[in-house]
Amino acid sequence: MGYISWLTWNTFRLLKIRDKIVDRSFNYVMIKTEDKKVSRMTKFLKIIALNIFIITVFSVAFGQEQITITTYYPSPYGSYRELGWGNYPNTKGTLKADQGSSIELGGSGTPYIDFFNNMSSNYNARIILAGDNELRIDGITRINTCTLVAYGVRGITYCPNCYYVTSLMGTPTGYMVCCMVGNPPGGSGC
Repeated sequence: MGYISWLTWNTFRLLKIRDKIVDRSFNYVMIKTEDKKVSRMTKFLKIIALNIFIITVFSVAFGQEQITITTYYPSPYGSYRELGWGNYPNTKGTLKADQGSSIELGGSGTPYIDFFNNMSSNYNARIILAGDNELRIDGITRINTCTLVAYGVRGITYCPNCYYVTSLMGTPTGYMVCCMVGNPPGGSGC
């Protein structure tokens, strides 16, 4: 033990009480602890803490209900022509820059558009594609439902009882839109 300094030897003597000596070479002593469970438990707790941290961070990120999309102008990869969303091929939502900035909604479910003016309600008004060629408007107290009524070249065509023609420009033949009004005139029986 002549090659170990006095300070190293005193440290060695203190450690010898708790630990088992594995190897000595040149000017240092390698010491291995007898209690491997402490080391394994520390690694296990670190892994658990890391997993909890990752789950917490990602759950907060996935819990957001707003998505902000930023881009550069001018675009480095050409012009942006279309923004799409949905679970393809079952649903499709597209905002296109052509055709006057049209919006396309479709899919296996019932597509709808919600309008709201405060954050406390789900929606104040909703436009729903209720079926093939059937558009329904919900939530507005003045308009409950609308229907298409076919009319010909001659004759008079009326809307159903309690329905009124909207202010749409008609054609000589085709369809007119009749909507039910939630506050009909008095004495109309609606």
